[in-house]
Amino acid sequence: YLHVQRERKLSTGGDVHAAEKLMAQALQECPESGLLWSAHIGMAPRQVRKSRCADALKRCDKDVRVIGAVARLFWADGKLDKARSWLTRATSLAPDDG
Repeated sequence: YLHVQRERKLSTGGDVHAAEKLMAQALQECPESGLLWSAHIGMAPRQVRKSRCADALKRCDKDVRVIGAVARLFWADGKLDKARSWLTRATSLAPDDG
């Protein structure tokens, strides 16, 4: 969790390179963290998000945060039906969080 907070602070402060480096280190330490992967997807440039989603789903395909990040990607691309299906999947995995 601390890695995500530091990464957000660096990326909003304009030091994107340092934020990327910190995120890479965090993902090496905790490669199956859905929180880290969802933040990693969110901080990616638009053209890289799809591949980061694929990587995240390979590591933690049952994590609600990752599935939510994929749904946000589809929503941002205007693919509302796909976004809705991914959000439905997320709520079925964790109904208390939905």
